[in-house]
Amino acid sequence: MDNPNSLSNSLANLTQMTADIDLYVKVGGQPSLSDYDCRSWNGGTEAESCSLDLSAGTNWIGIYGYRASPYNLSLTGNTQIDAIALNGSDSSNVALSAWNYYEVQGSANVAAVSAALSNLQDDGDLYLKAGGLPTLSDFDCRSYVGGTGDENCSINTGGESVFVGVYGFKSTNYLLNISQ
Repeated sequence: MDNPNSLSNSLANLTQMTADIDLYVKVGGQPSLSDYDCRSWNGGTEAESCSLDLSAGTNWIGIYGYRASPYNLSLTGNTQIDAIALNGSDSSNVALSAWNYYEVQGSANVAAVSAALSNLQDDGDLYLKAGGLPTLSDFDCRSYVGGTGDENCSINTGGESVFVGVYGFKSTNYLLNISQ
C-alpha cells in the first residue's frame, strides 16, 4: 500500500473469515511470519486487528492463511479517539466489527483505571491498554462476556494515558463508565 502521508493511529481489521487466517503489518517493507511491526493471530474465525502509526511511503499488510478463506480487510487512518475523564461516562453505539476509542489522560496521581460497559443491547466487548490503542490481540485487559452482560476491566496505569476500546462483536448501544 503506497501512502503519501503519515497516518497516525491506523487500524487494520480482518473480519468475516471462515477459517483461520492471520494479519501481519510492516512499515516500509514486506512482513513475514518472523519480521513484522504488528501481528494478530487470534485463531479460528475470530476477527484480527493491528493498530500502529504508518509512515509515508510503502507499507505492507500481509495475510497468512492456515486454510483458504474469504475475508474482509479494512484500513482506517487517524482513528478517532474521544477524551473521557476519570469518573466520566459516555453513552454511544458501536457498529459490527468496528471500534470506538477513548483516552483517559495519564497522571502520576492515577495508579489505576477501571472501565465498565453496561446497558448493552447486543454483544460489545471492552478492551483497555496503557500507552496505546488496544486491539483484539494487543491489550492489557479485555472483557468479552458475550451477549448483553456487563463488561468490566481494570489496569494499573504506570502514569500513562489509558486507552479504552469498545469493540462491536455485534452492533450495539452501550454506556461506558470510567473510574479510579
